[in-house]
Amino acid sequence: MEIAAYIIGTAVVILGLLSAAFFSVGHRDLGLWTTCFAIVLAVIGGFCWYQSIVWKRDESASNQTGSGVLEPKALSDQAEIQQPTPHLQAELIINSVTDGAIPFHVRITNIGDLDITDVKINQNATVVRSTGPPSPMLPLIKMLPKRGHVSMKGIDPSGLAEIRQFYATLTFKCLRNGEVNDFLASYRFVLPEGALTPQQVIAPRDFIETTGHELTAEVLGDEANTSISDGFATRPVGTISFWTTEKNKTGEANYIKIANDTRTFCYDPVAHKIWLSSKPVSEALMMSFEPKDRHYIAFTWDESGPLFVSVDGNSKTR
Repeated sequence: MEIAAYIIGTAVVILGLLSAAFFSVGHRDLGLWTTCFAIVLAVIGGFCWYQSIVWKRDESASNQTGSGVLEPKALSDQAEIQQPTPHLQAELIINSVTDGAIPFHVRITNIGDLDITDVKINQNATVVRSTGPPSPMLPLIKMLPKRGHVSMKGIDPSGLAEIRQFYATLTFKCLRNGEVNDFLASYRFVLPEGALTPQQVIAPRDFIETTGHELTAEVLGDEANTSISDGFATRPVGTISFWTTEKNKTGEANYIKIANDTRTFCYDPVAHKIWLSSKPVSEALMMSFEPKDRHYIAFTWDESGPLFVSVDGNSKTR
């Protein structure tokens, strides 16, 4: 633009000289037309010169602030932040209401923007249950595409009618950032007061969605610690199961110890041992387990003492 301004300026000078020459020899019309062309070019040249000054000023400001430069790392970080994450929506649907039982089913909808695979589910009426081995993680569906849904029949209609709450825990896998990640989602449903109606849909009261690397003792506090403590203190018999990790958010060992005057449970992710003690037996029931990022823990007790401890499907009984 600056070169154009110089060229136009030169043309204006030449036209001005020609106009003066035409007037001097008596060619008045040619002098007027040449003068008009010179004025028009002078105006255009002035705009070109001004535009060149503005561009130079903007370029100088950009070099000083760096606002005109996008670093490749910044773009990479932004792309990482904006990566989609999987999200599930769980609903408890009442099939019918009978004396002593509430038949129901659980509907799981993939409301996220990613397909998920290897979906498994565990159903319980409460975290603390009657004596017996923990119910297993049952396969639900091999692949659940985004916006897809799947349903599973409730396995304990009488337990739902008695306790009026229900826990559903799901594990699944999802491809994110080129890697397959393990995810866990846990939902707690509480039946509303009053009469229930067939096809009534109940949303979860509480829920947790996390990867295996993020499920820590802080999350476990809401999901199981309260129930464990209450169960130890108030129930003569019970089975408790939950998921937990070997490390917390800071990378430190995720030790768990819950105790009262009657019973004690400990999870040691460094020694890779769990143990359960319960009066009147003085000896604790202990077992070792293999290192792993995340573990499924379960244990059982009754009035006679500790009965059963389990990690990832391996168990030991008294």
